[in-house]
Amino acid sequence: MFWNLVVFALIGVFTGAAARLFYPGRRPSRILGTMLLGMVGSVLGGLLSWVIWPEVNGQFSTGALLMSFIGAVLVVLFWAIVTYARGISGRASASAR
Repeated sequence: MFWNLVVFALIGVFTGAAARLFYPGRRPSRILGTMLLGMVGSVLGGLLSWVIWPEVNGQFSTGALLMSFIGAVLVVLFWAIVTYARGISGRASASAR
């Protein structure tokens, strides 16, 4: 189980790094923050996969890998949308003053 969590965390780190690489620009979070978000999403997705597909002793499931990747992408994407919306609302209220 420990090695599965390590693999999920690594998937999240790589997903977060890829998000920063493929979507560069000014964002409030730094590369380590994006990688941490990816890691959190990846571990949550992997843990959710164990609810759907129970872990078999010593075997790693393809579904767990897929859910781990999807969880990382969704968390990074959600955070990007939230920070983008927060930036737009902050600019609109600042320009109205």
